[in-house]
Parts: sequence; structure tokens; C-alpha cells
Amino acid sequence: MNLNASKISVSIIGGTDGLGKWFAKFLKDSIKKNDNFNFEITVTGRNKEKGTAVSQELDLNYCSDNVEATKNADIVIIAVPISHTLSVIEEVAPHVQKGSILMDMTSVKEKPSLKMMEFTKTGVSIIPTHPMFGPSVPSIAEQVVILTPVERCDNKHFEKVKEFLENAGAKVIVVTPQQHDEIISVIQGLTHFVHISLGSTLRELGVSIKDSRNFASPIYEMMINMVGRIVGQNANLYADIQMNNDRVTTVHDTFINECIKLRDTVHNKDKKAFIEDMELTSAYFGEETKKGLYYSNKAVNAIVNENMALKESIGKEITLKHIYTGKMYNGILNNIIDDKLILKDLNDKKEYELNIYEFNLL
Repeated sequence: MNLNASKISVSIIGGTDGLGKWFAKFLKDSIKKNDNFNFEITVTGRNKEKGTAVSQELDLNYCSDNVEATKNADIVIIAVPISHTLSVIEEVAPHVQKGSILMDMTSVKEKPSLKMMEFTKTGVSIIPTHPMFGPSVPSIAEQVVILTPVERCDNKHFEKVKEFLENAGAKVIVVTPQQHDEIISVIQGLTHFVHISLGSTLRELGVSIKDSRNFASPIYEMMINMVGRIVGQNANLYADIQMNNDRVTTVHDTFINECIKLRDTVHNKDKKAFIEDMELTSAYFGEETKKGLYYSNKAVNAIVNENMALKESIGKEITLKHIYTGKMYNGILNNIIDDKLILKDLNDKKEYELNIYEFNLL
């Protein structure tokens, strides 16, 4: 790949949906913002109708054949579900040309890294990648992107990719595939496991989530929001994250053992043991306890302050910005009913019901 070429061809395998489509749009937007980058983007996907629609929506190329899209690409990005990643690597990796870059975007890195090294030609730069965000984020700014370059990676290619992401505002972390999978077994494996378990516990207890919010402390409210955020997303993706990182089982076992130990302490009314265990954990966290208190208070206060500002704005003109699309709404706030903002648009004079949690008050 010529790093100084006037046009760099990028093929995103599985780019008609999810994070693949997000990155296709991100690259298209990068062209508009920076004259130094001129990407010719091709996305692939099994559904031709969807592929054609994405092609027209984002003004890029669609190809139904993964191999054809790979053959002449300077950068090939595999953005398919984890369960299909290894088979897609086997399909396309042999066709990536010498001097090009091969990347993937899965939440596990060891197995895809080994598979890419096995099936690519010598001279292909392999940069396994993990964006630590989903396709709902509006921007890459302040988002973490993990790069796990392997020994078969041209340093100039790697530095160019890293620089591009950092210039776009991403926080880039560089580790080995093994280090990645170890820490991600906690960051995602434990986090998702805990919150999915909390959700199923509330389900089994028959708790009305909506009614429980009326009694909620700030901590409970935050917990419910996090549980809802996770269980409301792609179940296939979350299953793959849990089941494709071999280190996750050890993390699960440790968590369950600690739950059992705490349950027994409470059951035995052993207050001394409870306090000792909690104080040991507090000491282990150290200064992170203060940071946790600060950030949780900040999050709670931000929500409370915006809700108060909205209530005080009833009958007044306000401007709202949609969190995901960036679309602006300007009008008179007639009322707030549960989580609905009743807004009379000043332009078309129509009344709209808007979900409060999808908008920021400007």
C-alpha cells in the first residue's frame, strides 16, 4: 500500500450493518474533514438489497463477493460477527495483496490474530483491532480503540493507522492479543455477565422495573439504566463475547465464588466478616473509591439538573438535540408526561412526543 497515494481503497467485509457500517460512514466523513485522506470505500454483505441501500445512503461501493472486494484493496477490515470471523478470515485473507493492511474488529483477539497470520501472504500488515464502543456513538472522539499488532506488521502502516485514529480524537491503546483477551475477559466478560445476571434476577423476582424507579436511589437508578442498556442490545453479540474468550470462564467462577461467600456471610449474620471483606476491597481500590464517588455523583447530578431544567422550561421555547442523529428540534415545551417531552414545533406548528432519554437540552 502506498501511504501517500491520492486514493486509498478500503474494503469493509460486513460493512452494511452495525460497526462495519459505522466505520464506513466514519471514513466517508473523514474525507470531508481532511484533504489528506481520500478513501475509496467498498462494503460487502450477504443481503444485496441492504447493500445497495447502504451504498446509496453513504455514497460508496457495494460488492456482494468478499473475495472480489478484497483482491485490490489497500486496507481490508473484517467487521462480521465474532462467530463468523474465523471462517471469513480463511475466506479473504489469502487474497489480501502484499503491502496491504488486514484488520478485524472483534472483541477477541488471540484466535483471529493467529488465523490471520496463518492465512495471509508474507508482506501483509496484520493489525487486529477492537473498537470499545458500539454503532450508536455519534463520534469516535474520546472513544477507546485497542490495537494489537502482531510481528507481521509493517511499522509504517501501524503508525499511520494509529496516527489517523488519534487525530480523529480516539484514545488508542496498544497491547498484545494475549494481553487484550486477558483484560477484556474482565472489562466485557465480567461486566456483561454481572448486568445480565442482575436483569434475570429482577425478572425472576417479578419486580416491575417501571414501578421500582419511583422508589429508586441514585445508585439503583444507575444500575437499572446499565442493565437496560446491555440487555436491550444484540443478544448474539453478547453471547459471542461471553463464549469466544477462553479466559471468561475463570472470571465467572471467581465472581460466583465471591457471591456465594458474601451470601453465606449475610445468611450467618456475620457482620464482622462482612465489614472486614468490604474494607479489604476498599483498600484494594485505594484512590479509585474517590474517583468512583466523584464520577457517579457527576452522572447523577447531570441527569437531575437536566430534568429540573426541563421542568422549569414548560411553557417556554427550548432547543433539543437528538443524541444519535444530531437533529435539532426547536419549539415550545408544552408538557412532560413520564419520559415523553410534548413539544410544539415552531416551524410546522405540529406537536411532537419525544423520548426524554434520546435528547440533550441545549
